[in-house]
Amino acid sequence: YPTGQNIPITVVLGNQEQVLGSIRFEAEDAGADINIIIIIVVALSVGTFVVVMLVFVIVLYCCFWRKSRRKDQKLDELQMTLNRMETVVAHECKEAFTQLLTDLDEYTGDLSSINLPYSDFQTYMVKTVLSGLEETLLSSKLRSNQLPQLSKRLEEFHHLMMDRKFLLIVIKTMEDQRDFSIRDKCQMGNLLTVILHTRLDYLTQIMKLSLSDLIRRSVVRDSYRVLLRRTDSVAERILSNWLALCLHQHIVDQVGRPLYTLFRAVKGQLEKGPVDVVTGDARYSLSEQRIIRQQMPEVPEIMALVVTEENDVTANVKLLQCDTISQAKEKIFDHLYKSQPTSIRPYTFYNSDLHMLLTNGRVVVMRDFDYTTEEDGEWKRVNTLDHYEVHREKTPCLRLVKRNRYTSEVSDYPATLVTTPNVQLKPHANEEGQKYWHLFKHLDVDDPTMSPLLSKKLVTEVFFPRILYTKKVLQNFVDDLFNALFNLDHEPSTPYVNSRHFVFPYSAAPLPQNYVGGAGSVPLAVKYLFDYLENEASAVGVVDPDVVHVWKNNSLSLRFWVNLIKNPEFVFDVNKSLTMDSCLSIVAQVGVYAIILMHV
Repeated sequence: YPTGQNIPITVVLGNQEQVLGSIRFEAEDAGADINIIIIIVVALSVGTFVVVMLVFVIVLYCCFWRKSRRKDQKLDELQMTLNRMETVVAHECKEAFTQLLTDLDEYTGDLSSINLPYSDFQTYMVKTVLSGLEETLLSSKLRSNQLPQLSKRLEEFHHLMMDRKFLLIVIKTMEDQRDFSIRDKCQMGNLLTVILHTRLDYLTQIMKLSLSDLIRRSVVRDSYRVLLRRTDSVAERILSNWLALCLHQHIVDQVGRPLYTLFRAVKGQLEKGPVDVVTGDARYSLSEQRIIRQQMPEVPEIMALVVTEENDVTANVKLLQCDTISQAKEKIFDHLYKSQPTSIRPYTFYNSDLHMLLTNGRVVVMRDFDYTTEEDGEWKRVNTLDHYEVHREKTPCLRLVKRNRYTSEVSDYPATLVTTPNVQLKPHANEEGQKYWHLFKHLDVDDPTMSPLLSKKLVTEVFFPRILYTKKVLQNFVDDLFNALFNLDHEPSTPYVNSRHFVFPYSAAPLPQNYVGGAGSVPLAVKYLFDYLENEASAVGVVDPDVVHVWKNNSLSLRFWVNLIKNPEFVFDVNKSLTMDSCLSIVAQVGVYAIILMHV
């Protein structure tokens, strides 16, 4: 239809026709339709956005609610863990107070009346001077036809070694070699000491001349303030060996008894609680690196009647129910033969068995490993007294029996796995894929990602009260030792002359190879060394008295006494376990810190 024109509207009914009006069509407005469409689209978009935001808010609320709930649950779990740790701390403090503040007279009270198990002088020198060289020197084999030629060559070499100028040139030439390591310098110093130990006066001259050269070189390099702190030269190693030679008798007369008393006190303190024979961790350890961090129930004690095979020795020995068979034997050996050196005791770990005599007449042979050993897959547990149900006997009777043959072993008890103090089992798998455990399976020992709160191991700080109380118990023994080491209240007493003597260069009188003085006296070798250091300091222009004091401390305290505290087996014929070594290292470190603080 055309737009803009009037169109009539006519109604026809039969023969009647009537015009009703007219109608006109107008053109449509396109803009209005677009506006309507836009309004509809915007309304739909806004509605959709509102719905989406509403859903997002609901979902976000649900997520936050769930996360908050999980956080509350985790906080509740951590709170329970902290409460458990607080209970453990309170229990540890109470137990440390009640158990550790006990008297150690049962371990050390009778040491004043017994002979200490000193090693002979030859063994002492082998352990101090030839440490690490014993196998090399003793394993050399020579044919019989080589001996005459070797003797002649050694004699000629000995004459060369007695030439002071030649020997000093050899030492300087060797030290100037770039590939001559610190280990090589120490070995050379040790071997020179062995060669010249019968001529201590000549060895003293070589040591002095070598030290003089070392002091002058350190002054040129401006490193004289830390001189003698480490063993970086042949002269420093000879100095350590010279002190070991000269101070042996002084150790026996004055230092030996407090050192051995401390050793026995530390060992007795360790044996009062469980010691894990696999890892070396102990309940009453001085070292936080060697303390049992798992919570343990109270370990029952066993008072056993111990007899020897010959029935010549009988004693009541206090053992722990969790002790391995080797640990029980060690306690028995120390109780029965406390005054005898370890090397001459009639019973050892390898040549003896421990039998339990039952009331019904049966005899049970107890060993660390046998056919009754508990095995769980790759894990194998070391047998304990509890494994053999020793506690079921009202008064357990144990007998030490020598084996028929020194090397006799049952098939499932290899000699390489005997848990002696010098053999350490490992918690990780060996070549056969076998893992060993004693008190705990160390499942998380190599898992650094595990939280300390959720680990089976508790944080070390929980057991600090036990360490502090252990240190308090041993404080008197440590004080006695340091008082014996650094007692300077008396003047040196007059030395005596024996058949084997040497002459110090400044003295015209013959002096003993090993100085022997009265109680509290200063060894003459120490006085001679300190005078020499003072003279050398004046010769090179070092006027600071603190520098000379540092030289004296480094030469004697750090170089000799600290090493002796850490290694009492150099002087005594005793066994030292890894746990004992860690505890003695703490005591030795106390001396090191004290000396360093004095320097500062």
